[in-house]
Amino acid sequence: MKAQIYNRPHSHYFTKNENPEGNMKSIQEERLRVSLQHRKDIENIVFDVFPDIELPPTLIMQCKRELEDMIRRLRCTGNDEFCDELKTIIDKY
Repeated sequence: MKAQIYNRPHSHYFTKNENPEGNMKSIQEERLRVSLQHRKDIENIVFDVFPDIELPPTLIMQCKRELEDMIRRLRCTGNDEFCDELKTIIDKY
């Protein structure tokens, strides 16, 4: 009997020389970057439509905590420059 070779469904994402874990890390970084950009886009739309809106302090603190948690996770990927930029923005509030 001949052995059958089954292709893994995600095998086309990796070349022979790529590290799958490294590739997954870059995918996670990209998802986080898109998520942050999406939140910023929403914030800009809200403030454009309602320029005089005042967010409750509890909501601001909750968002700040969530962003700081995301920054801690992102720092593990070695993207310190981006993290420092985000931290500067957060500290304004």
